Amino acid sequence: MEPVDDTEAAQVAPTGDVDAGTDDLYPAEDTGLRAVHDAVVMLAEGLGEDTHRVASAPVDGLVEPWVRVARTTEFATVGPGPDGTVRVGLAFADEVPPDERLSPAGGFGAATHCLDLPADCDEDDIRALEPLLEAAYLQNG
Repeated sequence: MEPVDDTEAAQVAPTGDVDAGTDDLYPAEDTGLRAVHDAVVMLAEGLGEDTHRVASAPVDGLVEPWVRVARTTEFATVGPGPDGTVRVGLAFADEVPPDERLSPAGGFGAATHCLDLPADCDEDDIRALEPLLEAAYLQNG
């Protein structure tokens, strides 16, 4: 599979070992971030039977430090964020839902917008992402 062009939502198909390297994204002692990461990915994957994780092809021997979730095109990207957070990227092809947590994303998978979740966020904080994830899911079918 060709590397995904991050300048636009590229069409993607299930590929390779999508979990390879995920353990390396977060320090072993920081289980909170990995738990948040896994919960967001599971929430995104639960939006439909047509969702799948996408393994990125290494570029110059490096693998992107995030996980992509797609339908026909990528709609969510999850990986380490700044200052001990988990960054959630969302690819909106049409209308961007009004949400003060969203910021423009640049160079984070195919995401057009992103937000950061702290390691100590709770289940309600993660569930609050569902409308945003669903909007991105519906726009990328």
